[in-house]
Order: sequence, then structure tokens, then C-alpha cells
Amino acid sequence: MKVFLAALALAFSILGAYEWPFYFILVGYLSFVYYRHGKQIFKQCLTFTLIGLSIIGVNYLLSLYIPSSQIGFVTKVSDNYFLVRTLTRTIHVRASSHTYAIGDILRLDGEVSALQGDYIDSKFSFHNYLLSQGASATLNNPFTTLIYKAKWRPSTYINDFLSKWPSHSASVIGSLLFSLRDDSSIFANSSTLGVMFLLSASGVYLTSFIKILERMLSIKYSNQTSRIIALVILFPLWLFNPSKFAFYRIYSKNIVRIIQNKRGFPVDELSLNGSLIIAFLLLKPSLILNSAFYLGFGISILMAFMQGTLRRYGKIKQKLYTSLLIYVLILPLNINATYKLSLFGPLIQFILRPLGVIIFTFAYISFLLNFVFSPIYPFIWAINWIITTLSQLDFYLDFAPLPKLIMYIYYSLYLVVIYSWEIKLLPLQNNGVFALASILLLNLLPVRNTFTEAVYFINVGQGDAILFRSKDVGVLIDTGGSKYFDISEEVILPFLIKHKINYLHSVIITHNDFDHSGALPNILRANPNSKLITSSGDFPYTVGDLTLYNLNNQSALSLDNNDSSLVLYCEFMNKRWLLMGDASIKVEEEIIKSYPTLSVDYLKVGHHGSNTSTSSEFINQIKPKEAIISVGLNYYGHPHQEVINTLIDANVKIRRTDIESTIAYYSFAL
Repeated sequence: MKVFLAALALAFSILGAYEWPFYFILVGYLSFVYYRHGKQIFKQCLTFTLIGLSIIGVNYLLSLYIPSSQIGFVTKVSDNYFLVRTLTRTIHVRASSHTYAIGDILRLDGEVSALQGDYIDSKFSFHNYLLSQGASATLNNPFTTLIYKAKWRPSTYINDFLSKWPSHSASVIGSLLFSLRDDSSIFANSSTLGVMFLLSASGVYLTSFIKILERMLSIKYSNQTSRIIALVILFPLWLFNPSKFAFYRIYSKNIVRIIQNKRGFPVDELSLNGSLIIAFLLLKPSLILNSAFYLGFGISILMAFMQGTLRRYGKIKQKLYTSLLIYVLILPLNINATYKLSLFGPLIQFILRPLGVIIFTFAYISFLLNFVFSPIYPFIWAINWIITTLSQLDFYLDFAPLPKLIMYIYYSLYLVVIYSWEIKLLPLQNNGVFALASILLLNLLPVRNTFTEAVYFINVGQGDAILFRSKDVGVLIDTGGSKYFDISEEVILPFLIKHKINYLHSVIITHNDFDHSGALPNILRANPNSKLITSSGDFPYTVGDLTLYNLNNQSALSLDNNDSSLVLYCEFMNKRWLLMGDASIKVEEEIIKSYPTLSVDYLKVGHHGSNTSTSSEFINQIKPKEAIISVGLNYYGHPHQEVINTLIDANVKIRRTDIESTIAYYSFAL
């Protein structure tokens, strides 16, 4: 228990560097340890707190050292980026194409900057993902030189093995053995159902495989020998998943168990987990943000704590309650990842997990022997059919992600429930369950929207999408658009769910450029009652307290697509807003002539900060307090430095979606 308590202190101190509320949690936790466990254990926890704070300080000092050229080894690869660990940091390197593999040693030249923000405002935060992988900086305009090419390149063997299987089977096997993803619908459907973790090389399958082998081998060998043989048999899969943390956790735990058993010492699961948490965080503090780390250890600790409680029930109930405990534990994480609440999650897990274990076991045997084991096909068909069928039955609710404060309260109540269950304090347990359910139900209600208004400049990458919200009614101006993914499914529709906007009244398109209108068809398909506005003749246009005016009197006449943009002005939330679309300096000059007294508080800069817009004469005339540039990764040089200088010279505050992601303004509305 001492080691486990110290591990929590270390974890909270490191988490505080990423989420400052954990420092308050840390203070409360240390106070609890002092009064509950005494001075000696308190001093031990305080020591590990200071170690955690020291690690944060050292990493910060190292981040200040930025050499012009760095040497490091590749720790992770993807199609369009890779990560390199240098002496002082892990660097994210953009690459449209590359042939690097884990273990390659490179020299990096280029400009090192702060870790890049998210490309778009989507359910998946690429920035947070990079943080969880230990990255702390991005290399811009990279020039890389290969110093040493790693001999072990597992992707060749993996691709050769998967090519032997039909495509639908290869997708499932590739995900279970190597955590690969493709465009197969099974992954989108499993995400909707909240069971994506069952389609990866997770600790669930690794542990189950070890247990199956142990039981088979225990007929002839001792339990200790059986476990060693099982770990040896599973080891080749680790070589093909070198960056998969579940292998490191499971192997380290089993090796410690083997050593302890050989010495005749009992294994305390809480102390074992605590020791490993300390060891891994000292080696790599950023693991604290890795879901494989905190979920793997979290579930392991939960099962160790609840072991005695679950033994009160029969085997079937034990499995159901285990599924329920894990489901409720990861429920907020699933909601925040998918924006959906699966209504039958525990039952779905209860059905799918045995199928996944069977497929994993036989697929791995096939991989070891390099042949296609055809009897596996019915199980693959079954898991495909179950996931596809259940996802089509709409056994889920669109659900806004839980704010961080609600997450803290949720997990505090979760701890209360399992503790009261363990000590058989039924009234407290029931009240805790009621409070958990109430939190989830309240999150469905648009409470904040009933007394606020807002304007959102949504991060859609290189494009425009602006949403005016009056309580829970929305008006969307432009939709963004991308040729690489569906902006409506990835950004706009999740954004409406996230902000509990139940009614999208209208969609206004300023002009037909794809980066302003590309997502329109799917948005209208999902919101068939929304009104589409594209003509200057529709203005002024009023929705509730919002009245929009088009200031581009030539928008219907111009032959230039950019100059045909609607230029929209409104007074909303007691502020004046001007949205320039892609209108050029020529249009700005006409606006100055037609509206000589025009001034605004907020300007949406024209054409993503291109120097074809935003003249100094225009800025000096309208005198904006803030200028919002809606821009993403692009090859046009947007925003141009001339535009930035113009705004700086006029003392205008500049805000950019490529730096801040979505930019939001709020106001009370009675």
C-alpha cells in the first residue's frame, strides 16, 4: 500500500504540469495521506511529489536548449509524420511521405517550434495525441539525414501476412494483432458503440492469451513454467508492436510476479502496480497522458481492489459486473472521443470480448506459422455482423463531451461507489450511482445555452466556418471543405453536438469556393430543415435577435468568385461584427465609399489573411479591436506577413484558428 500511495503522489505531481487542477487534487491527497496513514507514509508521498516536480523542472530547462542540428532515433512512424527522440526532447516531424522505421537514427535540421496545434476542431485532438506520445516540439521545414537504417522493419512482414487474407478479414486481424486501422466500416461502427478498444492489440487480449496458454500448459508443467513459456510464445508479437505500451506493462508485471514467486514472496497487486507506475513515470513522464498507461493500470488496480467483492457472486455475474465496472470507468473517455453514449455498452462488451479472444488467439497462431487458418472466418464474420447490426439499431445517444470539472466530479463519485460496494455500505452506494446517472443526464441538457449567446470561428483548417448561436438556435456562415476528409462528419456536426445546438436554423454560403462550401451537402443532409441562403437578395436576413446585412453591393455582379463573396455585418451580443469572406481590396474600397462611418469591434479577415485583402486604408477606416484569421496548413503562405504587419501597426489584436483552434466569444442573454 505504501508504494501505491507514493505512486499516486508522483502521478498527480506530473499531471499538474499538463492539467493545473491536479495540483489542488495533490494538496488534498497529501492531506488525506497525512491524517489517514500518518507522518511516515506522508513523508514518502511528499518525497515522490518533489521528485515529480523536479522532473517537470528538468524537462522545462532542457526544452530551452534548441541546437541548430539534432541527432535522435525514430520512436513512432505514420504515413504523414514521424517522431524522433533526441537528447533533450521528442520532436514531431511532418512528412508527406517517408520510408523511415522505428529505430532509424536521423540528423534533424530545421526550425524547432512549440508543438503544433490541431489541424481542425475535431473529436480527435492530434495535439493531445502527440503529447501522449511524449512529443513536445514540431520541426518546421525539416531536412532529415539518415545516419543509421534499422535492420528490423516489421511492416514488410506484416503486410505480407495480411495480404494472404480477404480484405474484410485482414482488417480485423490487422487491428487485433497490430492495432492497424483502415477505411473499413467496422472501425467507425465500433467507435459509435464505444468498443473501439476491443479492436486493437489491447491488454485484454494479451492477458487472455497468456491465461489460455497457462491453462493448457499447466497439464504438463508447473504454473511458473507455464507462465514463462506463454510469455516466450507471445514475445514475437511484441517485436512487431514495439511502441505498444500494453506489452511493456504486461511483461514487466509478469516478470516481477515470476521473480517474487520464485523467492517465495506473496505478490501484492496494489504494490506491484504502484512500483511499475513509479518506474515507468521516472523513465518517461509523458506516459501519464497515454490512455494505454492510465487505462491499463487503472483497470488493473480496479480489478485488484474489487477482487474480493466480485467473489461474492457466481461466474456469470462476475463477468457481467466486471464488464459493467470497466464500461462505467471508461464511459466518459468514450463519450469525449465519440460524442455518443452507447446504451448497451456492457452487454456489447460481454458478447464481443470472447469473440475477440478467439480471433486474436487463432490469428496469432496463423501469424507464427505463416498460414491462413480458415476456421477463423466464421468468428470474423460474426464480430463484423454484430458490430454492424448493433450500430444500425441506434442503441446510442448523441452526447456532448463532459467538461473537465464534470470529469473530476464523475471519477470522484465513481471511487465512492466502488468503495461503498466493497464495504457493503448500500445507502452510500445507491446515492453514488444516482449522482453518477444525474451527472450524465444533466450533461444532455443545454443548460448554458438557455442564458447565453455565442459566436464561434470554427477551426476547419484552411477554410471558413462561423457559427452564431442565440441560445440553442444556430446560424452557420460557410461550412469549410477538405478534399482529404469529410469536414461535416469530422468537424461541423460533432461541433453542434459538442455545444448542444439542437436546431441549425440556417446555413449561409458567402461564395462557392470549396473551402467555404465543400461540407454543405452533408450538413444539409443531416439537417434537412435548415434554410439555405446564398443570394445577396436574401439580405437583410433576421433570425431571432440576429440580423445580418450584406455590405458587398457588387456581390451579385462580380465575375471574380472571391469578389462575389457576401460581406456580412451584424450587431450581436452588443458588439459589431464584419465577416469579409474572400473579398479583395477592391471590395474593401467600395465598402469604404458606401459606408464611410462604418466601424466594427470584430473583423473576420478576408481571404484567410491573403495580401489580396486587408488594406491599411480599410483597417484604419473600420478600426477593429480584434481580427480573426481563419486559416490552416496551406501552401499559399497565408496569412501573409504584410497583412500581419498592417494589423499590428493599427494596434489590432490578432487571433488565428491555426494557433488557437476554434475561437469563441460568449455573452449572457436574458
